[in-house]
Amino acid sequence: YDVYMRHIHSADVDGLLRPSWNPSTVYLTGSKSVLNLPGGKGHELHRRLRRKILASFGPKPILACVPRLLDFTRKVLDKAASETAAIGYASFQPLGSELAARASTLQITAGVEADMQDRLIRLLDLIANGI
Repeated sequence: YDVYMRHIHSADVDGLLRPSWNPSTVYLTGSKSVLNLPGGKGHELHRRLRRKILASFGPKPILACVPRLLDFTRKVLDKAASETAAIGYASFQPLGSELAARASTLQITAGVEADMQDRLIRLLDLIANGI
């Protein structure tokens, strides 16, 4: 963080830094995604999107997700226990990836039906493996 503050912070705040994703990632996430827009001074669209996104990560919305997060965690641990009982061990990587994907999309998929959430998780996995 100290290196960031000394060497990068002012360029970041002044809007001089621009995301540099490969073209396929920009295509998948969308050119107007907050991930692809430059931030800092003079970049109004990024600022507006960021404000909306950050509002969903305040204490109340996050605490409202705790029961679902606990449910996801319990399901992953139950899968691991079932695998261990069946074959003597369980690989945490696929289970951990599923839990991470579900937890990281909770705020995005709030209120979305379970099959749509599952589809989003599969698509995120494809994107992450492709990057």
